[in-house]
Amino acid sequence: RLMIFFMIGLIVLNLVIFGRQIIDTIIRPLIDMKRASTVYAQGDFDYRIPIQSDDEIGELAETLNKMAESLGEVDEQRKEFLANVSHELRTPLSYIRGYTEMMQDQALDDKTRDQYYQIIERETERLQRLVNDLLDLAQLERDSYPMTKQPLVFSQVLEDVVYRMEPIAKTKGVSIITDFDPSQIVLGDNDRLEQVIGNILDNALRYTPASKNIYLSTKTDDERTVCTIRDEGEGIPPEHLERLTKRFYRVDKSRTRKDGGTGLGLAITKHIIDRHDGTISFESALGEGTTVRIILPLLPDEEDGFA
Repeated sequence: RLMIFFMIGLIVLNLVIFGRQIIDTIIRPLIDMKRASTVYAQGDFDYRIPIQSDDEIGELAETLNKMAESLGEVDEQRKEFLANVSHELRTPLSYIRGYTEMMQDQALDDKTRDQYYQIIERETERLQRLVNDLLDLAQLERDSYPMTKQPLVFSQVLEDVVYRMEPIAKTKGVSIITDFDPSQIVLGDNDRLEQVIGNILDNALRYTPASKNIYLSTKTDDERTVCTIRDEGEGIPPEHLERLTKRFYRVDKSRTRKDGGTGLGLAITKHIIDRHDGTISFESALGEGTTVRIILPLLPDEEDGFA
């Protein structure tokens, strides 16, 4: 009888120990995960699940923590994006409203009224550019942006953009020097690639002083074209280079607004290059200008239709 009681007690003790292990290794982590899911559903992504084991339950907890971190970053980007959009829309709208109200003053002379008209027109154009850029960026991020890819002579794409930009460059006293390889064929959307080169050239022209040069060149590197756009402007601090393609990111916010930029051009450029299976990179130093490199895959001769 004593032996039976001892065995029953030993079995109960083992059951208690085993049950506590089950609670500690399975049930409590599941309760923590349930609590975490409730917190995440409320929009708080700072909570982290304690990881108590290296098994599948621990891996699941670690995965949920990484998901929460990613969701937190997305949420911060969303808030920052909405704040930037609100700010960028508010500025031209406030100008338009303010000058419209001032134009109602019957005592205004014709010269002042014309100046107000010009300001309203400029801010309206800026507002239109911003809305168009936002629509383009939204479509690119959803992969719904219409693109018609076909074999293109890449040098012709570049020359068309340079031809349009040269009058602006001459007005500023800047020379555009080109060196293109006419044999390069890429598979791409002509309008979108022109938009990419136009955005980069526009930035180069804004910040390149008179009597300086902008250099455009292409070369072939292992079945890829390397397009280099180098200016002799004031340059960009190295700490800003990695964030140039972020939405609304500006190295000099006041200067960019004065020049009419929306802060979305390079973000759109990056998405278009990605859609063409290419890459874009930046090199710069203060006082030494900026170099932009665009790398795109070339079509083999047997596929390009130009052989």
